[in-house]
Amino acid sequence: MKIPQEADYKMNAADTEGVSRLTAHSVGTDYENQEELEEKTRLINQVLELQHTLEDLSARVDAVKEENLKLKSENQVLGQYIENLMSASSVFQTTDSKNKRKPTKSSKKTDK
Repeated sequence: MKIPQEADYKMNAADTEGVSRLTAHSVGTDYENQEELEEKTRLINQVLELQHTLEDLSARVDAVKEENLKLKSENQVLGQYIENLMSASSVFQTTDSKNKRKPTKSSKKTDK
C-alpha cells in the first residue's frame, strides 16, 4: 500500500502545484483585471464629469450671449432716446457764431 500512497502524494503534489500556479495566475489576472476595471471606471467617471462641466459651460455661454443681445438692444433704445432728447433741447444745439441772435427787447418781454 505504500505505492498507492506515493502515487497519491505525487498526484496531490502535482495537483497542488498546478492549482497554485492556476491560482497565482488567476489572482494575478484577477488583480490586473480589477485594476483595469477600476481605471476604466475612474476614466469613465472623469469623462462624465467633464461632459457635465462642458454642458454647464455651454449653457452659461448661451445665457451670456442672450444677455449680451438684450443689453445691446436696450443700449440702442437708450441711445436713440438720449439722441432725441438732445435734439429737442436747445441746450444741446450747436451754435454758430454767425447765427447767434442777440436778444431783442420784444423777445425779453415775451420770455418773462
